[in-house]
Amino acid sequence: MEFFICDADYIINKRKQFEELYDDYFYVHYPIKAEKKVMGEGFSKEEIDKLAGYVRDGSGIVFVAEQNGEVCGYAHFYIHQFLDEKRITFQALIVKEKYRRINVGKSLYELGEKYAIKNNCDSVDLLVTIN
Repeated sequence: MEFFICDADYIINKRKQFEELYDDYFYVHYPIKAEKKVMGEGFSKEEIDKLAGYVRDGSGIVFVAEQNGEVCGYAHFYIHQFLDEKRITFQALIVKEKYRRINVGKSLYELGEKYAIKNNCDSVDLLVTIN
């Protein structure tokens, strides 16, 4: 399995796989909203377009786990300033079910931590949601 930072073109080229991962993420983390059909047709496509835009403009960083051309999972981080600190926020971690429990998610998160250290971030923040 390979782990790497991807660019916006990679996300667009692998759009279908990213959309499937995002759908899974949404149903797992927002089951009540999913049941109420809050996400309409094209929701995942719009979110993946936003993700590619964040990567393109430099505000987002996406680490990917890939095996034989298959996107096994990804972690999305973004860098921002808060007061006088440079911070990186861990926004999302999505791993295909068949690749869970083999440290794919842990490896993706650790890449974010290493990136934060290398880029002189003062902290790594974790975004947590409650259904």
